[in-house]
Amino acid sequence: MVTPTASVPGPSSRSPIPPSPASAEAGFDAMVRERIPCLLAIARRIVEQEDEARDVVDEATEIARAMLEEFRAQSPGAWLQGLVVGLSVIRSEKIRHTR
Repeated sequence: MVTPTASVPGPSSRSPIPPSPASAEAGFDAMVRERIPCLLAIARRIVEQEDEARDVVDEATEIARAMLEEFRAQSPGAWLQGLVVGLSVIRSEKIRHTR
């Protein structure tokens, strides 16, 4: 006697539905909210000014949001952190040259 077995879907039977832009945006916003304290700390450490640090994090978030559809890496948090570091260094250099 053969007992029925549960059907396990294979790769061909799955139909992955890409996330909607709205759900991708919501996921991005949640990730940003979670990482804001760390991102601000990084920016503050580099630019040494609170208002400049907040501007850097805002700018990095805007850039990341604009490029979200093109982004295909494993870690969007690390990508956003890299943007904050790069923008902070640029902003820090501008501040030093204007003093």
